[in-house]
Amino acid sequence: MLISEWRNKYLKIVKVFIIIIYSVGVLGLILPQTSGMMASLTPVTLLLSFILLLIFHEEKIGKKFISVVIALFLTGLILEMIGVNTGKIFGA
Repeated sequence: MLISEWRNKYLKIVKVFIIIIYSVGVLGLILPQTSGMMASLTPVTLLLSFILLLIFHEEKIGKKFISVVIALFLTGLILEMIGVNTGKIFGA
């Protein structure tokens, strides 16, 4: 089976899976009983989402795509570092 056929076959399933995972995550973060566990699972969810993005990205992965991914990663990392250390972005 070609990769493009495989992608087309499983794309709907993966979309539903992502919607379910993120919905459960949001609900889990809202509920005080599960917010700690869900917060600890956030890196796993982000990594899984990134891997699925790479698998289901249909265009050739070139320099532009890699540059955008690196820029988004660095922006998120810097915002996280500033927010955690100062409390100004996300609150205290």
